[in-house]
Amino acid sequence: MPAEPSILGDNWSRDIKFPTFEETPQEGLLSALTQVAPERFPKIAIVEDTTEARRLIRRILQSQGNFTILEATNGREGLELIQRELPDLIILDLMMPEMDGFTVIEALRANPETAVIPVIVATAKELTPDEKSRLSGQIQSLMQKGDFLNDEFLEEVKSLIK
Repeated sequence: MPAEPSILGDNWSRDIKFPTFEETPQEGLLSALTQVAPERFPKIAIVEDTTEARRLIRRILQSQGNFTILEATNGREGLELIQRELPDLIILDLMMPEMDGFTVIEALRANPETAVIPVIVATAKELTPDEKSRLSGQIQSLMQKGDFLNDEFLEEVKSLIK
């Protein structure tokens, strides 16, 4: 018990309870704004197992400052995130643990709620003709990691967000 109540008596002290707040999902001002107005910014899901690639994509998107960014580190986690959050756009790697990007795309297109969400595949994999055929008509854009420029990527993102 603090010294003041013992000196001043019980009539001079009060216990105050402050409400607890959930931690914000992202860093910075944008995350605070999404807590206040979560539907204000388009949601983009990044499904990528490599931390560095995920961070790079997030930073490119954050440079525009007007997206809510959701992240998953493998295909299974990504599919669950997408089905729960229904983002406006998905940026997807193909080669990931637990569930690869091809399987994620098949599951998305089989579900009426997620079938219409545009997908940008960003991969380092050199695709075979069969793999390209498998993606044909299922995705909106295919970008080779390391080859795309920030401006080109952002233009593609903006063109696909409704």
